[in-house]
Amino acid sequence: MRRSTTPGLDLSTASQSDGRRIRKVIPRMEDYVLIESMHVAGMRALRHAKPSRVAIRRLICGTAAIVALASNPSIALADDDRQARMIAAAAAETQADRNLPEEWLHSLDTIDWHSLPFRWALTTRRGSGRRQIAIFSDPNCPYCRRFEKELEQVDDITVHVFMYPVIRAQSVTQSKSVWCSRNRVEAWRALMLRDVEPTAATDCNHPIEELLALGRKLKVSMTPTWFLPTGERYKGAFNVRDIMPLLDKSASR
Repeated sequence: MRRSTTPGLDLSTASQSDGRRIRKVIPRMEDYVLIESMHVAGMRALRHAKPSRVAIRRLICGTAAIVALASNPSIALADDDRQARMIAAAAAETQADRNLPEEWLHSLDTIDWHSLPFRWALTTRRGSGRRQIAIFSDPNCPYCRRFEKELEQVDDITVHVFMYPVIRAQSVTQSKSVWCSRNRVEAWRALMLRDVEPTAATDCNHPIEELLALGRKLKVSMTPTWFLPTGERYKGAFNVRDIMPLLDKSASR
């Protein structure tokens, strides 16, 4: 399953009703005006025979913001107004030669990598481990299994798996059994890569409830959802050809 394309490039999807919905999730009027003005200015520019590249960028960025926020209220402003500042930054940078809608939408969905509780992760390291990835994975998610098999082809990688058993009740039992196993990492790998069920009792002290709460806090809405050390969020099972450039770019920062 591939990550969806950037919302907002279909200009027909940004309507006045979308704008009204945006205003409900953006507390500061000036930030809403920044988004709306980019969209409106871009629409006016398109009436000319040869709209400038800057005008087109403003249109795309503004429309992407409207559609993204209207369709995904979970990226509404945080308490610290961090996202408000990102909206303002996106507006200020529309003259730069960058893929602003893609970058802007990614920035709204980023996390603080160092805030992840890696003590709850099942961590595998190969080679230097310089490439890093954190995956929220359900044992009954076929895409998770496929994705983890793809990552087996990558050298010099550290894979942090956060068990996120949300698909069915069996997932919770399996995750508890994995955690209670003598070798947690090997029990997980056997389950996901070779379909070998864990056999350990589930009555040990485990962090499954905490992991579920973590996923909800990070708004993990599907599995696999995965993060890079840059904080960028991705969804779905990428193949190794597509994920390698992302891992390498993240490792080089």
